[in-house]
Amino acid sequence: MRVLDFMSIRQRYRGLGAQPPPFRGRDSAPVCLKQTIMLRWIFFATLVALAAVPARADSPYEGKTVTIITSTGGGGVYDLTARVIARHMGRYIPGNPTLIVQNMPGGGNVLATNYMYAIAPRTA
Repeated sequence: MRVLDFMSIRQRYRGLGAQPPPFRGRDSAPVCLKQTIMLRWIFFATLVALAAVPARADSPYEGKTVTIITSTGGGGVYDLTARVIARHMGRYIPGNPTLIVQNMPGGGNVLATNYMYAIAPRTA
């Protein structure tokens, strides 16, 4: 494969009797192309900025308390996991609700299951 440099291009055009195009460096795109690229970047940045703005709507969890029910006793792995989740999860839910952990040990997890099925308040 032969590498063409500026002189070989000029020599090729001399034989045809035409003037070669002016030599442009790597970063010398036409001005209108640079403006088009810049306008595209501005448009893209505007879209990204508008998409990042959250919509202001009333959250269903505004000022509410969310209860996380664990079917094990306090101090166990599931209890500690639920407490870590409750500590940090509230800030990621719209409305920033308060999260509390309620332990319901006993009956091989049946007490907590029956509570959630029959007694716990339903959400609309």
